[in-house]
Amino acid sequence: MKILIVRTETELAEMLSQLEKADTYCLDTETLDRGLFDLSLVGLSLSFDGKRGFYIPTGHAEESAQLPAELVLEKMKPILERPGKMCLMHNAKYDLKVLKVLGGIEFPQDAELFCSKEKKSPIYDTMVAAWLLDTENEIGLKALSKRYLKHTMVELSDIAKKEKHPVTGDDVYRPDLVPIDELAKYAIDDAVRPFQLKQIFDQGLEKWGLEKVFYELEMPYVFVLTDMELAGVLINREKLKEFYEEAPDKLKALEQRIFACRPGGEEFNIGSQPQLNQVLFKELGIKPLGEKGKSGHYSTKEEYMEVWANKHEICKLILDYRKLDKLIGTYLTGLSKRIDPDGRIRSDFKRFISTGRLSSSRPNLQNIPRPENDLFGLRSLFIAPEGKTLIVADYSQIELRILAHFSRDPKLMEAYMKGEDIHAATAKALFDLPEPVSEVKEKHGELRSIAKNYNFAMVYEAGVKKLAAMTGTTESRAKQLREKYFDRFPGIERYQQWMHHRAERDGYVKTLVGRYRHLSAAQLPGKTKKENALKHGAFRQASNTPIQGSAADVISIAMRNINRRLKDEGYSRDEAQIVLQVHDELILEVVEEAAQEVAKLVASEMENAVKLRVPIVADVGIAPIWSEAK
Repeated sequence: MKILIVRTETELAEMLSQLEKADTYCLDTETLDRGLFDLSLVGLSLSFDGKRGFYIPTGHAEESAQLPAELVLEKMKPILERPGKMCLMHNAKYDLKVLKVLGGIEFPQDAELFCSKEKKSPIYDTMVAAWLLDTENEIGLKALSKRYLKHTMVELSDIAKKEKHPVTGDDVYRPDLVPIDELAKYAIDDAVRPFQLKQIFDQGLEKWGLEKVFYELEMPYVFVLTDMELAGVLINREKLKEFYEEAPDKLKALEQRIFACRPGGEEFNIGSQPQLNQVLFKELGIKPLGEKGKSGHYSTKEEYMEVWANKHEICKLILDYRKLDKLIGTYLTGLSKRIDPDGRIRSDFKRFISTGRLSSSRPNLQNIPRPENDLFGLRSLFIAPEGKTLIVADYSQIELRILAHFSRDPKLMEAYMKGEDIHAATAKALFDLPEPVSEVKEKHGELRSIAKNYNFAMVYEAGVKKLAAMTGTTESRAKQLREKYFDRFPGIERYQQWMHHRAERDGYVKTLVGRYRHLSAAQLPGKTKKENALKHGAFRQASNTPIQGSAADVISIAMRNINRRLKDEGYSRDEAQIVLQVHDELILEVVEEAAQEVAKLVASEMENAVKLRVPIVADVGIAPIWSEAK
């Protein structure tokens, strides 16, 4: 690997002339990253052939010839923004943000540039390609280089010191303190290896029929997520402070109510498993679930507590206590540390879990509870700035609709085609209720709740024990209801059995758009207890992944299409943009005068993202506060 270090404007001009001629190139940035508002470019590496690379130092601490970052990015901007070139990156989202923030560089995103037939795109993210081809192994560049290229790359932690961010506590690496010659080798390796990996991944994408998914969905989606991360979402800091100040008193009040449920009212450590066992099982006589653990105590995990909560107030209060305690530790503390100077929170969104659902970190916004579970009003913290409002669009039961699509179950499909309350329809079928579906919710609310649990349990192929815990019934009763459920909805059981067969036969299952989830454990002989457990776990994943994964497909297609429509309709990012995606909800920030029109656009794109055998429905609300958009 040949290393060329660019230190002068003459050398930069020579490198840029090669960039001008290159149809395909690889780019990687090295940064000192203390957050979006404290970000600096340490250096930038490029390769045009996967054999040699250029490194441009711009922000090293050592006193030697370096070019200013502003000059380098200014010279590169018109070339990088030119249509017709393909830029290879690994974890492109990060480098796209760096180039946008520090250089105002925006790669072209016109729809016609993303074409699977011509294998073209403004970017080619080798991390995304690796994930599409293999959901079972690591997809970091170092791991991929070792696995596919038999080359061991240097880790940044091996050459760069790190320090703790004074506010967030994050590890911040200091590549600016690494000598230029040493960091050049590391950085150029980051630009050369994706070139070599692309050759391998191109063959894989063609072999597995994933080129259309990669070029026409995943690459545009990288830009969608990049824009969303850059935008962030505005937080009501005053209300957050108020929440934070009031939370300990609320926690204390819950503690007192819990203690009052104990015979004698004595205080105890709610977080102590031995003390909880003493109070719940010995003093209150609650029947434990499951077996004793190695510590000699019964579990008090959430799903068990929910069963007991149906009959014992103390268990409901303990659940609320745990939720509030988590809210204080995970959300209130976490959010307050992550607010940028402009009052917005910018999370890091990742698509690389096996189903394709988004995860997020720093902070984790995917764990924000749904409205019905938002006991402490967390959603009221997320607001629109003055002159703007929020559009909140939520898919209605998208996973169950996809289950109906795949299973082709007549009753399930009929209920959705008629626009019926699916949980009420299930309750009517499951409990042989005489009332019409429209009256079930009002007259048999408890039975509808049980039916709702069964509907969602089928998405995850829950076992009898889980069903009993979810519905507060005995295992024998849960088994009877499950058998009756399959009798009333036979297509669902056939679907599950078919997916088990597919996974065992092929070693993988697919989502709606053709993404794969490899399940090698499904092909184990199942002769030992461990093998049998792994095999059956893979079977559950085999029936669940096409549903959850397809739900991820649908919302990502919708987000891509919404972004394009907004641009086509002439809306700037400042006028209308997606700022958050949580669960099956999209949150857009829009100028008030455009809210009604954009809401119609969003609903249309979400409901027409794909065609299923049943209608897709999106509920859309407009309000300045997330919690009020119903």
